[in-house]
Amino acid sequence: MSLTPFTRLIALIFCLAGMALAFWSCQKDDGATALPSHTIIANPLDSTMVLVPAGFAVFGNVPTGWGNYTLSSGEDTAWVDSFYIDRYEVTNQEYAVYLDSALALGLINLSSGNVFDAQNHLLIKTSSSECRIAYIESQTTFIPKIGYEQTPAVMVSWWGAGAFAAFYGQRLPTELEWEKAARGVSNLLGSVDGVGFGYIYPWGDQNPTPELANFGHSPGMGAPQLVTALSQGTSWYGALNMAGNVMEWTATSIGSNYRVLRGGSYLSSAADLRTPMRFFYDPVATFDSYGFRCVSDP
Repeated sequence: MSLTPFTRLIALIFCLAGMALAFWSCQKDDGATALPSHTIIANPLDSTMVLVPAGFAVFGNVPTGWGNYTLSSGEDTAWVDSFYIDRYEVTNQEYAVYLDSALALGLINLSSGNVFDAQNHLLIKTSSSECRIAYIESQTTFIPKIGYEQTPAVMVSWWGAGAFAAFYGQRLPTELEWEKAARGVSNLLGSVDGVGFGYIYPWGDQNPTPELANFGHSPGMGAPQLVTALSQGTSWYGALNMAGNVMEWTATSIGSNYRVLRGGSYLSSAADLRTPMRFFYDPVATFDSYGFRCVSDP
């Protein structure tokens, strides 16, 4: 049966309407892209760690405007071997347990209320009121302060973060490992050389909100939240709070005097929560906005 010009026009209108509906159904109300589901793979030996598979990933200021650095190789992508990364930032409870064990083994010592390793590197500034771990001398033990057991271990130096990881046969992530774990490799927002850009924020391209990340507080206001909070902001591979809460130490150095931190903190602006943003500081620095998480090799 042949169609009249009028019926062809009606058919075209319905077709265009269907295409528009399909497009808008893939958009969130705030203009962010609706994200496809992704399988998160836990470490079969430790469900608190998730797998980041081997492969190429995009890093740094790609696309332009996402980040604040470029790879020293001049390339947009780099290969990263597979590894497992902590779902959560290391907590005060976990760090206190480590300190007790290290003290019993003679691996650490106390001086002026702070904790040092055998080489006299400051590990954690327990003398600070901002530290959420206290040393009870009468009991020769470290305990997390009440209410802070499951918040991130803070006032921990780069040396202190690395010592904790090494004690448990783990390590700090390199900054490329950290970034891949945070931004992923989805090609939904574009790709370069066949490798997906990943996400500008761990959760996608939606602008940060208090439901997605702990950020935007003025100095003296706000604080790190529970490491299990804000699950809506979970990263591509299944890690929480990779944007905001506390900045996280990485294994990567810049020169001999600085170590790279990633992720922004509860004090950071929304722009500083972007997955390709790099920060660096002295490895002995301790702040209540600095923490860490660990990785392990398969």
